[in-house]
Amino acid sequence: MEELRQIPLLSVSVTGGDLTVVEGHDVTLPCKMTEQEKTLTQISWRRKTRGMPGNPFFFTIAEENSPSFVDDPDPRISFIGKFAERDGTLQISKVSLNDEGSYTCIFSLFPSGIYSTEIPLRVEDMTASLKIKKIVINVRVKQSTVWTICLSKCHFRL
Repeated sequence: MEELRQIPLLSVSVTGGDLTVVEGHDVTLPCKMTEQEKTLTQISWRRKTRGMPGNPFFFTIAEENSPSFVDDPDPRISFIGKFAERDGTLQISKVSLNDEGSYTCIFSLFPSGIYSTEIPLRVEDMTASLKIKKIVINVRVKQSTVWTICLSKCHFRL
């Protein structure tokens, strides 16, 4: 009779999230892995944004090397995670509309393979979030005093 063996399933999850930020502010792209048994060899980042419509790798982190950009460095992007804690979190300073798009965080584990999560980033236009409505008040005055409080740009016709 053949003996049945139970093989434990590797339960791996990579956490991220959907993000929205106002243009000009900083944003944190969270990326953590739960798997602690296998050897982590590298954390990589890809992006597909308004400014980078392809889907190129742009950042890598390895245990033996310091975090590095694949091509041209972007001083606004910094690695704030901890490789040893399986945290690949990045921060982008002074986000622009060109940063809007999809970011993918990829963990390479030996010998089991790669695990990733996609992090959509929505960037709100700063001018759209600060729009002030123009208010026009028409006032007719006959020997009296009119007091008004204006909380925005106000124009009066007397």
